[in-house]
Amino acid sequence: MILPTPVSSSSAHEELEKRSWALSALSAAAAALARANSTDMLIAEVCDAITSQSPYLLAWVGKAEDDKEKTIKVLGGAGTALDYIEKIAVSWSDQHVTGLGPAGLAVRSNQIIIVADTEVDPGFIVWQDLAKKYGIRSAIACPIADGARHPFGALVVYSAVPNAFGPEEAKLFESLAHELSFGLRAIERQQQLDEQIHEKELVQ
Repeated sequence: MILPTPVSSSSAHEELEKRSWALSALSAAAAALARANSTDMLIAEVCDAITSQSPYLLAWVGKAEDDKEKTIKVLGGAGTALDYIEKIAVSWSDQHVTGLGPAGLAVRSNQIIIVADTEVDPGFIVWQDLAKKYGIRSAIACPIADGARHPFGALVVYSAVPNAFGPEEAKLFESLAHELSFGLRAIERQQQLDEQIHEKELVQ
């Protein structure tokens, strides 16, 4: 019989703390999803809700464009490290170094990508120095689905502590990305419906 490895009290405390951060962020973001009535408001308030938890320095949503460079366009974000995303180039191309980060990999693979420690992850080396200036130590990127051949984009969250995103936190942020996808589609459908109603009123 293989006995489970004992978990130290400090490790258990750290795991509980990580989960508490993610749960609090998810709860605040859910409230933001419920009241948002535009794409900009939805993204801004969800990202703001996430970064209201102290270890999360930055949260942003990017859209995967179908241009030649396969750019990931930043649609909105929040956090004390918000300037970071204005100083980096991100893509989902497998032919360029800008596509090696968590957002690009998440879109390309349609899977959750976790950078446990930005200071040692070889795939993060391009952004390492800049990330250090903003105190970024770990990251998670979750694809945002829309039913097309590739994800709509990605939700990316950065933390001030290494190893901030374990399996449980990944599940929580994956759930949030699904809710964000649903919210974005719902707003788009409502806008289309409003436009159709407006056009009919003009005809009448």
